[in-house]
Amino acid sequence: MSTLKKTTLTLALAGVTLASTAHANEVEVLHWWTSGGEARAANVLKELMEAEGYGWQDFAVTGRR
Repeated sequence: MSTLKKTTLTLALAGVTLASTAHANEVEVLHWWTSGGEARAANVLKELMEAEGYGWQDFAVTGRR
């Protein structure tokens, strides 16, 4: 995995973790990671959060940027 991908993944996870402190054990995640590789990356984050005992409410936005 490249350094840029690791940094992006770390920052995304940190943002999700920080957002989760507002609501005990439940995170709401708004993202635009909907294409193949992006969706797989979002799924990895979801699995990591769920392994830590958090619920994951996904709000994926599709469409053009």
